Parts: sequence; structure tokens; C-alpha cells
Amino acid sequence: MSATENCNLSAIPAALLAPDIPAGFDTAWSFLARTEPWVFGLMVDPVRELVVDDRKARTMLPCRTLPAPDVLREAGVEDVTVAPAAVWEVVFPVNP
Repeated sequence: MSATENCNLSAIPAALLAPDIPAGFDTAWSFLARTEPWVFGLMVDPVRELVVDDRKARTMLPCRTLPAPDVLREAGVEDVTVAPAAVWEVVFPVNP
């Protein structure tokens, strides 16, 4: 079984992986699902665990905020950061 097959993408609500975001932008969840999906298998609560990274990206430009999907609103998060891949590559550096 590959690392990608071992990830728990089913635990990530689809709204976090493919929300209604501008072309060329990603959320923390969609960026990791596209670039390192295996990392979700290491998380206990991937919905809440990436909120800190979402907020870190907010301090970088260019980024935008959009209303959070329902699953995050239920966790107390009102909005999410959407940013180009270059921003997420700084937030989530490539592992050697």
C-alpha cells in the first residue's frame, strides 16, 4: 500500500478539499491533499489541526479570506485563507 493509499482523505470533508475558491488558489487542506496527501493519515483531527497553518498563511501575500465551510464553522472558525501554491510552499516546506 502506498503512502497516498494510506492517507485518510475520507476524514477530510470535501468542502475543505475543493471549496469554491478562485482559480490558482488553494486552502491549507486542498494544498496538502494535492501535494502530500499522506500527511492526513498522521493527524488525529485534520480539520482542526490545520487551522494554525491557515492563520500563518494569512500573514503572507497574496492571500484572501473566504467564509469557512460548515465543518469549520462548527469548530469555531469563521473564515479560511486561500492563497497561491507559492504561499503554501512557505507554510509547508518540502520534506527531504
